[in-house]
Amino acid sequence: GNIVMAQINCYPGKILDNAKKMMAYARAAEAIGADVVVFPELALIGYPLYDGVKKFPSLVEDNVRMLKAMAQQTGKTRLLVGFAE
Repeated sequence: GNIVMAQINCYPGKILDNAKKMMAYARAAEAIGADVVVFPELALIGYPLYDGVKKFPSLVEDNVRMLKAMAQQTGKTRLLVGFAE
């Protein structure tokens, strides 16, 4: 299959902004017939994980909730996202 590597800059703690950016890449990848889009590790919550979770404990729950919402918006192109659960 066709794989797209999405090398994007993510913003720590800005799950909604990161998700919007990722979905824009996913739509563009689907438009060119990609089967899979691979995103950087922890792209949804950004780095640093430990500091973010320590300061904002709901970050992990928000991360999982957003990932599920993104999964409902995808078409034929699948997203490969490393996330914290």
